[in-house]
Amino acid sequence: MNKHAHSLGLLNTKFINPTGLTHTENYSTAKDMTVLTATCLQNGLLRIIFKKKAHKCEVRNDKLGYNREVVWKNTNKHLYKIKECIGVKTGITPGAGPCLSSAYRIGSRKLVVVLLNCSNLDSRYNDAELLYKWSRCKYSNPFFLSFFLSFSSNELNLGLIFILISN
Repeated sequence: MNKHAHSLGLLNTKFINPTGLTHTENYSTAKDMTVLTATCLQNGLLRIIFKKKAHKCEVRNDKLGYNREVVWKNTNKHLYKIKECIGVKTGITPGAGPCLSSAYRIGSRKLVVVLLNCSNLDSRYNDAELLYKWSRCKYSNPFFLSFFLSFSSNELNLGLIFILISN
């Protein structure tokens, strides 16, 4: 997994486990997570999964006679609020705080917003929505734009990056 991450240009990322759950040796940057998100959006199956608001599954154990239905609901509030939202990933860990990696359609392009260590669970949605609205107004003309705007502080462990990519 780390070898593939490196081949994508994720030079400041190391995964110890595939879950993204807390491990003292896991690390990454908002820039790397933006590149990873943009790469994942190229996969049709992942785009379908990212956009799902809920997933229903039957859990059973025939030996114990156990059978129940489980429903997982997507926690990305923008899927329910902004019709152009493609979804992607929400999360929270002690090291990274509340995080959001989200994508939005702007015409024929996609906007990727990655926010790390937000001040609280709701601020990640508020900040991402502001960036989405700003980008939609600012870049509604049909041209290809690829740029990174980043802010980071080692002391505060904050990060913000967004990139407008073509289809």
